[in-house]
Amino acid sequence: MEKEKVYARMMKKYERKWVALVGSKVVAVGTTLAEVKEVVERKRMKNYVFHLVPPSSVSLAPSFIL
Repeated sequence: MEKEKVYARMMKKYERKWVALVGSKVVAVGTTLAEVKEVVERKRMKNYVFHLVPPSSVSLAPSFIL
């Protein structure tokens, strides 16, 4: 449930932006992937993932791990 809440907040706040996440924490935000990558590299962060937050007009289907 926590992941869904984090994602819902992120969708509203960072719509159409690139974000870097460490766990469920947003550690960098930018308009381009290169910009976000530069921030995490400068901060020497590890174990991050990049995500492009889609516009709110996009409908997302749930995913499942089997």
